[in-house]
Parts: sequence; structure tokens; C-alpha cells
Amino acid sequence: MNEISAASFEAFLQRARASTWASGAEPTRVTPQGETLYEYKEEARLYRDTYMGTADSFFGQETVYEVEMPLWNIIYAGQVHPHAVGDPGSDAIYAFLRRALIATGENSRLGRQAHYEEGDWVYTDQGETHGNEFWGNEWISYRGVEVYRLKYGGGWMG
Repeated sequence: MNEISAASFEAFLQRARASTWASGAEPTRVTPQGETLYEYKEEARLYRDTYMGTADSFFGQETVYEVEMPLWNIIYAGQVHPHAVGDPGSDAIYAFLRRALIATGENSRLGRQAHYEEGDWVYTDQGETHGNEFWGNEWISYRGVEVYRLKYGGGWMG
């Protein structure tokens, strides 16, 4: 992939992520089995984020399609630490995560380094990239104590 198409792809991914779960938007669909789906489309490019689980533990997948063919994919699994369920609570943790993901969109969950701070909250993403693959961990600390962690991995298809 050349630099122009890579830049175009990353700009699309940032818009897609910022327009779906991170924005607080309603999901495109929720199945009876508890699968939650978000979609964002621009011309022939489609972003789909599907996850299952509870507010305290979940797993999912993001896929970008170009002309209906899978182009890029990431899988992820995360959880709120049990000690954090009551204080600060899942709602507060995810509200901060949404803001952090939008603020660090050019680097978060892409096998790069990202950091965002807001008051007592700190978001960190430590990632690695090798060729067309990437992986990493993101976590949130509240008042110096880790309250949330997510692991991810993905890459370019084909």
C-alpha cells in the first residue's frame, strides 16, 4: 500500500471509529444473542465493529471492507477490573475511554504508542507492528490504579 492510500485508509478509520461506539452513537443492530454491531460507510469502504459480552468483560472485531472485500481486521478482548466495578464504575471508565480513543485516534489500537490524560484518568496504548501485522495492550488507570485493560491484534488482509 502506498503512503497516499495508507493515509486515506487511516483517515477513514479515524472517522469511522469516531462516528460509532466512541461517539456514543446507537448501534446499527443488536442481535437476540447479544452481539452488538456498529457500521460506518463512505462510498465503497465499509467499517464494521462487532462485539459481545457485558460492560465488565467483552470481545470483538473490527473489519474494514473495500468494495465488499475484507481489507483490514483487528480482534480485541477487554475487561474492567473487578475492583473498579463499584468505583469509579464501568460507565465512568467507558466515558473516559471514548474521549481517549477520539483524542488518540491516529495511534490507538494500531500497534503504536498512545497516551492521554484527563484529571485522575490516564489512557495508555503500547503496541508493536511487524510488516502487515500489529498487536498491543491498552489500559486505563484511575487515581494511579489500573481499572481497565484490552488486548488487540490485527493487520492487513491479503
